[in-house]
Amino acid sequence: MTLSKITRILLFVLAGCCNQALAGPPTLYVVTRVTKNYHHPGIKNPAAGLFATRDSGKSWEHLGWPYGKFFSVSAHLLDNGDTLLCQACGNGVLISQDSGASWRISTGWEITECLKTAIHPHDPQILYTATAYGLYKSIDGGNSWAGCNHGLISTFTPTLIIDRENPEHLFCATEAGVHRSLDAGQSWEPIGLLGKGIRTLQQHPENSSILVAGTEDDGVFVSIDHGKSWQSASTGLKHLTVYALSFVPGKPETLYCGTYLGGVYRSRDLGRSWKPVNDGLTNLAIHALTTDPNNPETVYAGTLGDGVWRSSNEGDTWEFAGLETSEVWDFHWLLPETAENQF
Repeated sequence: MTLSKITRILLFVLAGCCNQALAGPPTLYVVTRVTKNYHHPGIKNPAAGLFATRDSGKSWEHLGWPYGKFFSVSAHLLDNGDTLLCQACGNGVLISQDSGASWRISTGWEITECLKTAIHPHDPQILYTATAYGLYKSIDGGNSWAGCNHGLISTFTPTLIIDRENPEHLFCATEAGVHRSLDAGQSWEPIGLLGKGIRTLQQHPENSSILVAGTEDDGVFVSIDHGKSWQSASTGLKHLTVYALSFVPGKPETLYCGTYLGGVYRSRDLGRSWKPVNDGLTNLAIHALTTDPNNPETVYAGTLGDGVWRSSNEGDTWEFAGLETSEVWDFHWLLPETAENQF
């Protein structure tokens, strides 16, 4: 091998290492509503709202308003290197275009009780929010919003997702079932689980045809055909109120669900059977779940009242990871090399 060839190989390897170093670790955003340590107004209280960690929960940074009624967040890496953050809260949609340094309420008095937001993966000017009173869309970065509820048979909408395969296609969950839009929210049609109280809806990170839904009282349902048909997937679940679901990147059959008072369950066969995995977890009221996109063995659980818990062995054992006494409502990952990620 010639010296010049060796040099080229070394330069290629060094370039890859530098790119990885520049990319940095992924950011995990966590949304909390309140803490059990809250005191009367006028007394200094621990912050709630949006937190971020870049070191697996060893340290936490609070971003934005310290108090409020917060539900969820979505994130998008902008071309200038800043992060667009859209936080759903009781006051509407809070937006930051400078990685959380400053915030503005982008919605008016008529849009409140926002539960979820979604950012178009290729055009951050296009935003959606799901509220207790229906769906709204902005095409100008949140400066104005318009209702997009045509075809919905219920307007209480806990969650909304943009199809990974085609961003013109949307799915939302209501108290009357799952709905789909094929025209970027202009119209909707009910496609399944009618009459079920849907609380969470997730799309597989690698196979967009697979959707899973968690319900208030009926456990988990799975669709393998983009929502055209649904099958119950609750064998082994002893607690059927499911607020959180998480796929595992690189392990297409592994799925976690978070239940109310039943803790975390794990499935190795895409929901056909479930096993509780709660060793060390002291609070079994789970409202949020996510898997580390860079380490599929690491799972985070958000509890209602006891903060964030982490497992480094696929849920076999758990340890406390921060935000003591917080009600955790949402997790969201942002990987530096991609525009938007959520698992």
